[in-house]
Amino acid sequence: MDAFLRTIVAIVGFLSSLFAVLDYLERHFPRLFPSSISRIIRFFPLPRSRWGRLGVLVASVAVIIFAIFFWREFFPQTLKGCPTDLISIEHISCGEKNLGEKDASKQLGVDAFKTGLHENKTSAYEEAVNYFLESRHNKNKSNYKADPETLIYLNNAQLAAQGIEAYTVVVVVPVTARNESVRQSALEIIRGVAQVQEEVNWAESNNWGEKYDKDKKLNGINGKGLRVLIGDDADDSEQAKKVAKILVNELKRYVLAAIGHFSSGVTKAVSSIYQDELVLISPTSTSEDIQTGKFIFRTVPSNRFTSEVLANYLAMKGIAKAAIFYRPGKESSYSESLRKEFSETFSRNYISKCADDTKLGQRGEVLYPEDELYQFKPGSSNSFDVQKAVDKVSKEAEKETVALVLLPDGESRSQAIDVIRATRIDRNRQNLIILGGDSLYNNEPTLTRVTPEDEAGKDLVVAASWHCKISTNSRRFCEQGTQLWGGEVSWRTAQAHDAMKAIETALKQAASKNRQGVQKALARDNHNGQEPFKANGVTGAGKISFEKGNRANPLVYLTKVIECKSSNKYGFALINSDKCNSDPD
Repeated sequence: MDAFLRTIVAIVGFLSSLFAVLDYLERHFPRLFPSSISRIIRFFPLPRSRWGRLGVLVASVAVIIFAIFFWREFFPQTLKGCPTDLISIEHISCGEKNLGEKDASKQLGVDAFKTGLHENKTSAYEEAVNYFLESRHNKNKSNYKADPETLIYLNNAQLAAQGIEAYTVVVVVPVTARNESVRQSALEIIRGVAQVQEEVNWAESNNWGEKYDKDKKLNGINGKGLRVLIGDDADDSEQAKKVAKILVNELKRYVLAAIGHFSSGVTKAVSSIYQDELVLISPTSTSEDIQTGKFIFRTVPSNRFTSEVLANYLAMKGIAKAAIFYRPGKESSYSESLRKEFSETFSRNYISKCADDTKLGQRGEVLYPEDELYQFKPGSSNSFDVQKAVDKVSKEAEKETVALVLLPDGESRSQAIDVIRATRIDRNRQNLIILGGDSLYNNEPTLTRVTPEDEAGKDLVVAASWHCKISTNSRRFCEQGTQLWGGEVSWRTAQAHDAMKAIETALKQAASKNRQGVQKALARDNHNGQEPFKANGVTGAGKISFEKGNRANPLVYLTKVIECKSSNKYGFALINSDKCNSDPD
């Protein structure tokens, strides 16, 4: 039932019950009421028969019960612990399920957390805190700090152990995706959310999850903590729909907003479930096919802006031909959308006279636009013939420079790396340059087989929505992230951080601390005559605001792969810089 209608029914029920009681008292104890009040009460005549009065009483009680139910449903609770409903719910956890990376200490923490949730035992939550801390300090485990799930569970356990009421937000990402690259991207997103949760809850005594002090003072939002649930969509649209429906319906009393999903295809598939019910902010879904607005937002710039930056870069270099490698639309909304946007932008771009006066007025040409040879096919029995595709482009490059534009999604990223290596092995191919979309931006290119030994990825140009060196805030964020996670942070982490900052700010500003209040706060823009929503962040120009759900004034940066001065590894630097994220300023 519509919330407004339920409100009217509740008010009517309350007034009916009130006048039923007043009428009874007035008729049996008339001296209690002045004549003026008696006239008002009698203005609402009630049945005189015993059965009529009994009917009014029963109806009034029923309406009161309905009003109480409405109140509980419409105004979410800020529980002192996680909702017990989660015990029987799959793919969503507050700390009682181990969704991601597993180790002995973490599992013991999860078991203790589940006991605390099931039996409402403070001692069990305290035990969970100690196990989660032990997991974060387990130096026998590689990258022991890098698991953000543990830090979120640690925060949730600390809140429960201290009996602190908290607002509840969920991050939904492909924790158990089949593809390793996608799973790593999911962790990058969770890290951004976890970092804000840690800042919000314990800013005044922040030690980044290094130790537990049960008397640690809460910072919080409006005197309440910030609890985070983790949802696993496995990068599968059907599982994502199941999770979304649970969040929207079964957990409607608790969850105030959601961050996710990772891939554009999954976000597109679930948007209609969230619409009009629960705010969803995506930090990574860039497809133009996603219908933002109302309850659907994103902090990351859409593919249109990435395409313009890539096309303009080629125009400035006087490159008029490009071969696009991508994953077809049925498999990847992100890759198909980016291919389409880039093709249209590149085809109408004039080559800059700054590059080569002889090409002034020449338009960009996309080579082999429908050729399946340039379509990524991850996991397909019909394997992607990378060498044949590169050889075909190389013949074209004998005449003039050609750009290889790599637009893979998360699952096909490794095939894009194969293309890079195939072009770099032959040093005679000087007329090929390579650039790509943001999915190629990986914290450690060595992990994706772009190694210093073969210099495969050197000079690769990648468009990204953020870099450590773009501002003072970003540098500080990188330093904190390195301390917290034991390694560099990516643009996915930064965008997830800003999505969480937007929700934090909306909760502070919302007139009503419920789903509708959060949505109304986020949706304030220049088109509705109110002061536009703004939050402090680290991406873009450092301010987060929205226009019909999309990021207002989005910024996209060009980066390149270089050998970092601070190590013998490769990393990303801004296009006109020689410093990686890890290099000192």
